Amino acid sequence: MSKLRVGQEAVINVDETVKGALTHIPRPNFGRLGRKITVIANLYKVSIPDRDISRYDVVVKPDKVPKPLCRKIMEAWKNMDHSATLGWASKDRENAQYSKQLFDLKNKRTFTLSIREIKPVNMAVLLEYLSPSPKAIEIPFEAVSCLEVLLRQSPGLRFTSNPAGRCFYSDKGVSQLPGGVNVHYGWYQSLRTSLGIQQQQYTYKELLLNIDVVATAFYQQGPLIDVITNFFGKRRIEDCQKLFTIKNELRKLDKFITGLNIKISYRNTGRRKYKVKGLAAQSVRDTKIRIKEDDGVHEVTTTVLEFFRKTYNYNVKYPWLPAIVSGANNVQIPIECCVVLPNQRYVKKISEDQAADMIKVTAVFPQKRKERIQDGLNQLHGNNDERLLARWNVDINQNLKQVEARILDTPSLMFAKNKPQKVFNNGSWKTQGFAKPALLVSWSIALFGGAFGRPGSRDFGVLDSFMNKLGNELASQGVEVLWPDTTEEMTVLEVRGDIRQTLVNAKKRAAEIGQKFAGAKRTNSRSVDLVLCVLPQARNTALYNEIKRIGETDLGLMTQCVVQRKVADQKGGYLGNLILKINAKLGGVNTYVSPSDIPLNTGSRIPTIVIGIDVTHPPAGVTNGISIAAVVGSVDSGYAEYRCSVRVQAGRQEIVDDLHDMVIDLFEMFRERSKGVYPQRVIVYRDGVSEGQFSEVIFNELKSLKRAFVTLKMNKAPTVTFLSVNKRHHIRFFPANQKDGDKNGNVMPGTVIDTGIVHPYEFDFFLNSHPGLQVTFCMMKTDLTQIHCKTLLINYAISMLEVSIVPAAYYAHLVAARARAHVEKDDGYSDTASQMSENLDASKILREISNSMFFV
Repeated sequence: MSKLRVGQEAVINVDETVKGALTHIPRPNFGRLGRKITVIANLYKVSIPDRDISRYDVVVKPDKVPKPLCRKIMEAWKNMDHSATLGWASKDRENAQYSKQLFDLKNKRTFTLSIREIKPVNMAVLLEYLSPSPKAIEIPFEAVSCLEVLLRQSPGLRFTSNPAGRCFYSDKGVSQLPGGVNVHYGWYQSLRTSLGIQQQQYTYKELLLNIDVVATAFYQQGPLIDVITNFFGKRRIEDCQKLFTIKNELRKLDKFITGLNIKISYRNTGRRKYKVKGLAAQSVRDTKIRIKEDDGVHEVTTTVLEFFRKTYNYNVKYPWLPAIVSGANNVQIPIECCVVLPNQRYVKKISEDQAADMIKVTAVFPQKRKERIQDGLNQLHGNNDERLLARWNVDINQNLKQVEARILDTPSLMFAKNKPQKVFNNGSWKTQGFAKPALLVSWSIALFGGAFGRPGSRDFGVLDSFMNKLGNELASQGVEVLWPDTTEEMTVLEVRGDIRQTLVNAKKRAAEIGQKFAGAKRTNSRSVDLVLCVLPQARNTALYNEIKRIGETDLGLMTQCVVQRKVADQKGGYLGNLILKINAKLGGVNTYVSPSDIPLNTGSRIPTIVIGIDVTHPPAGVTNGISIAAVVGSVDSGYAEYRCSVRVQAGRQEIVDDLHDMVIDLFEMFRERSKGVYPQRVIVYRDGVSEGQFSEVIFNELKSLKRAFVTLKMNKAPTVTFLSVNKRHHIRFFPANQKDGDKNGNVMPGTVIDTGIVHPYEFDFFLNSHPGLQVTFCMMKTDLTQIHCKTLLINYAISMLEVSIVPAAYYAHLVAARARAHVEKDDGYSDTASQMSENLDASKILREISNSMFFV
């Protein structure tokens, strides 16, 4: 489901805006096209207090108290004179406290609170903002933030929250994942202002509470030795003994446990909680430490094993295991003596296997999701919290918000011989011949990891059968496939341990095959069309990344990877998706949107380029990585063919530094395909920008666009429509009437919402089935903007389903991910920024494949 914010129809003139920000144009009108329906949104109306809220500055001593502990300290202070125990207590003038009940003072800590009254929060500005005729249209963030603090106070004490304080996770009903982590379920909540109710000429804005279900990975709790056993996928720690002799496995384990909070089990006094710094370099029986003798002066050398035996009378059961290291003094503790504390979020990058399992355990039908959302309201704000909110004059309506929606008509797709076909209501279609089939002449097969054995073996016969079916599938869609008499003739085996040499051999073999058909008319300028790489197993990220890196940055070689198991299954669905990728990579066009269904026929009447921008950042938990910016642009009137440009920049920086040069690259590629004409209209889909970053990012990137137009010395600067794609929002919709949804209970593809719950002033809308979009500068009116987005959703080259994000943004994401694959290590952890920058600069996509859609 998507969200758009629209501004004005204009040539860019960002210099006239406030520096570093954009002035948003009010919503011009509402869409009218499509069949009207009613949907239910996961939003609850909130009434707010009509008086100021007192505010205090609280300082806790000693300093550097963690936020979760601060919350508990405040709760303890608030309840001191009202608790069952302290209700009996009284104080004398010397601050002595007396009670008839004995207090439990073991392991207690004392904190000092300094409380000072400061300026109150003016709630009148929020009420005025929500009125039909507000004086200002800027959201009063101070008042909204104050209410959000109130709403997360009680849930924050009962659940584990994320750093932003918007997600609350329960430790009940967790699901286990491989690799020593669990899935914890919970709820997301945030406040948002919305357009609200329209009555006659007045619009009554509303404050809404958004609640959604969420899930994330947590470390498994319990004995660390069990967690490590699960990390390695074994049943007993004894089964892991060999793995502790392999450096790469130890490195992965070290990164997994670093930062983990544990408690010790070998004593009950003194400090018992520690944070793991990493693994010791040797086992506990081999690790030497220096300790003081009984006289407290002289030191002796001993092992960790002996130290624990003599000091704590503890005999280590697994002396071959290393200890964990903790603290400034590098305290060493045997793994078997450590217990992982509960409710610790796993913020590092999860593996592909973990991600696949997480998708399985978190996938639910819409009705079940709605029930969990409604339960979330009760869990977060029921019972005692409801009474607390009432004291603040805050009330949450218990009914989910209903809002008007429209289902847009589905456009037609063009197939072979310009034959149009209407897309089905569920957003799918059947191919009827590629619109522009490619020619496959010079190609070969590279077998990696012993896949399918050697030519002549029984297993190799399976590959031969697959190749025949693949050729038939390609031919059925119009692709002309030329190949030698046997599969064996086009196959090369892996040169053991040398991926590059294997690909060199495969490229040479493909060129030799191409020479046999030298008279064939080519659809691309490459000497070699394709190398089909057969991988021995799925999710072999290291092998896949290396094949792509060498092929695309060293040899200029187009590759298509397939997995042995999928090849052996020979299922039609897999073959169908595979031929979509192959034809697109070879320069063909699978389908394109019927020109009559493109708003204003923008592709042909006005030279138009659709641009997608995305920036990928280092995984969570990685502090020294880089960000990769990718920009793609269409080069044809049907928005089916795209080219790309990619750059490296500082880690976690969202604004694209080199957008000026990247846009020039794309404009020149567009001109090559359009007989020397530059685009006169630019439609940008910008992915990955949060609402808080929106103004700054768009302001700077629009300036880069304008500079590019000046550099190109264009006679007339093109008009620009800038749309921010927000796919990470938590708004969910459910059909109010079952007949308006699909068989699973989802809203239908093409459902658009631009009233009721959208921004009070800015032009935004939600469109199923792709993420939120916000439009800043717009050449098209509301209906045309929405239809343009809808038409692009069915124009994704490698799918026969309507996708969940506009292809331009989707392709930009794929390009950025591919560039990261060229430089990222096999375990998913980034190198230092300087090293990765050097690698990426050296990994420019070679000319042989840069003028293609190699990234699909």
